[in-house]
Amino acid sequence: ILCLSGLVQCMVYLNQEKDGIELIERMIESIENPAERGFLKKVKADIVQGLGRFKEASDLYKSCLGLFQAKCYPTIRASILNNLGVLYFRKDEIEIATKLWEEAYDILIKEKLRWSICMTSINLADAYSLQGETRKASRLLGRARTFLEEVGDLEGLSEVDFNMALLQIEKGNRKKAFKYFDRAMEFPLIYYG
Repeated sequence: ILCLSGLVQCMVYLNQEKDGIELIERMIESIENPAERGFLKKVKADIVQGLGRFKEASDLYKSCLGLFQAKCYPTIRASILNNLGVLYFRKDEIEIATKLWEEAYDILIKEKLRWSICMTSINLADAYSLQGETRKASRLLGRARTFLEEVGDLEGLSEVDFNMALLQIEKGNRKKAFKYFDRAMEFPLIYYG
């Protein structure tokens, strides 16, 4: 299933979205295990969300949530909540996105999945920042930065810096924002250089 989802994501990257979605739909129909079928629906939802098909993605995510609640798959449930939050954030429905990210964050804290906590924290910080809760946002980004430095995740650190720049703009600190944007650009320059 992981290989299939990777293959479909490659197909989407190569502008073969229709073929990739058809492949995943055939697999969803052929798999009997409900958890595996649900995971593939989540992958499909991720893909169609990326294509801007929000209603379809939302329906798929919501159909998976019940399954992964009933089957006690907390990490997959948290991932679905996080991605559904991204969908609502992209639709400018910040309050709904915040609630979804908070629920995902709580699950991840219970499961002690630090890297996933960081990724959800970055999203949640954006929502808090836009709602004027800049202290909460700053704390979340600071904690994420500490962990990502520990594990040497340069891409994650770049994402934290980018979001810290956005937070500084919300706070009216444009000078600090430029500092964080500059730091955020270091990762792609190192990575691609």
